[in-house]
Amino acid sequence: MQKFRRDIPTLVLTLTSVALLAVSALICLKALGPHGDPMPSVTDWISAIGQAAGALLTGGAVIYAARTYSKQRRDRHEEVEQKRKEQAGKIIVRVERGLPDNKTLVNLTNPTNLPIFKMNLYTID
Repeated sequence: MQKFRRDIPTLVLTLTSVALLAVSALICLKALGPHGDPMPSVTDWISAIGQAAGALLTGGAVIYAARTYSKQRRDRHEEVEQKRKEQAGKIIVRVERGLPDNKTLVNLTNPTNLPIFKMNLYTID
């Protein structure tokens, strides 16, 4: 749950940008004048240009939000991998050979509170 809380601002920014882009496109279409007018007025053109500029800036904000979201995900993945590596480095392995019946004892000690997900044990004869 913690990792999803960090994504909420990025998702809100993205959704807001998409909504503004859609509204800007609708206003641009409306500002070009009704179908019955032979020629839009100057104020219609100024409004259309302003809305088009707003739509372009909103598109830029969407791209920025997507890149920021991607970078956050990549950074979080690297952080998780680093924590796993640190945890793996804390595992203590002790091998005792020469036990009765020619057996070998392998003792793993995990001083962390994290579980061991995967362990490979190979023997060399």
